[in-house]
Amino acid sequence: MDSMAGSPGAAAARPIEPPADGSPTTTGASGVVPGRVRQRADACPGTVDAAPADDGLVARVRLPGGRISPAQLTELAAVAATLGTGSVDLTARANVQVRGLSADGVGELGRRLARAGLLPSPTHDRVRNIVASPFAGRAPGALVDGDELVTSLDAALCADPELASLSGRFQFAVDDGTLPVATARHDVALVAVAPGVVALRVAGVDTGLYGTSPHEAVTLATAAARAFVRASEASGAWHVRELPGGAEELVAALGGGPVRSHESDGASHGGPAPRTRQKRVAVGVLPQADGRLGISALVPLGRLTQAHLAVLAGFGAHGFRLRIAPWRGVVVGDVPEVEGREVGGREVGVREVGVREVVAALDAVGLPSDPGSPWLGVSACSGLGECRRAGADVRSLARDFVARRSHDDGTAVHFAACERGCGRPSGASLVLADGAFAETDAETDADADAATMPGVSPTRSEPPYPAHLERSSWTTG
Repeated sequence: MDSMAGSPGAAAARPIEPPADGSPTTTGASGVVPGRVRQRADACPGTVDAAPADDGLVARVRLPGGRISPAQLTELAAVAATLGTGSVDLTARANVQVRGLSADGVGELGRRLARAGLLPSPTHDRVRNIVASPFAGRAPGALVDGDELVTSLDAALCADPELASLSGRFQFAVDDGTLPVATARHDVALVAVAPGVVALRVAGVDTGLYGTSPHEAVTLATAAARAFVRASEASGAWHVRELPGGAEELVAALGGGPVRSHESDGASHGGPAPRTRQKRVAVGVLPQADGRLGISALVPLGRLTQAHLAVLAGFGAHGFRLRIAPWRGVVVGDVPEVEGREVGGREVGVREVGVREVVAALDAVGLPSDPGSPWLGVSACSGLGECRRAGADVRSLARDFVARRSHDDGTAVHFAACERGCGRPSGASLVLADGAFAETDAETDADADAATMPGVSPTRSEPPYPAHLERSSWTTG
């Protein structure tokens, strides 16, 4: 395995942030274990480890890389309809949630999703947190096959008994060198830096370690995860940044070289000059490396209805690829650029479905693929009737906000019923329904601008969120 020291420089450990749920992190108090940054295991829900809410139990189904087949989506829609509220919610990490479950319903959901291939390892269910570009394996200019890396990493995680103890919030990222998905918030990231060369980063810090094959890269990632499990035993940390010695502690345990912290490309491996990459959200009709197209559409407020699910699953009959995007969107890939013309050699009357038909079908059910859609950058927590903490219907406030603007103006806002700001994307302004003071969300990097509704004028969010890409330049540099 190739190993190379990164550029010199010191990266300070991130300060420990309080848990979003308010659990104690101080020491010396009664019932609090001194030296621990987390006083309990995380309560992040899984497929069978559901969490209580006002509308029943909530199950979160991990989709590494946002991957889901049409058959799996059909089964997911069926269990949501028969066991839950009928809708499927998307998370900011390209996972999905089914709400309104009963205790018996959770067990049935687990059995059915296991048969569909969506629960390959019950013991590792909550640790399969792998974010990747929804265009992985199809992206023009990709330095590695991100789809292959996701598949290999997921299999390796599930095969390692020690990694079953990772927090359900521990995050992996696979970045193929096109759409930049890896950030300092990802605990372990595999980032392509040259053709066939992948750098290992932990909490945004270069380790100086590289893999030149999928096996080498995945071996590095699982080694980093095991090192974290051992390093976090005393502190109870959920993330690399919470370790007493920060990311540098983990780099030292891995035998890495001098470290440096960054969020952009720049590993010095003797390859091409680093590209400046800012844009993290791609909406519209986008080219694939094979000449076909991908249609990236927004899912307003991250909620897929039965009508949405039926249309998406129906694309499977045409051999199209489905992906959930980490900005609460969907991508329909492998679509030919045809205009519904009759295709020679096929049965009379059979018409090929192309990009126009897909865009029209998505738009007809309210899934816009317009890069200027007013829904771009607007999100909300579950709100009244679903969350026990919520006292306001913030989802209606978000819809009212969208109705008042005709197009995307660069504003990124997240409507929340309380100061926790659950589900808030990094860089989005936090809009509180009750006017309470909004502190920075513990799961994001950006500072929050507190505001109230109605009449709120949130500040413009800087890149990386919610920038969108034009069809002609979905990669930069």
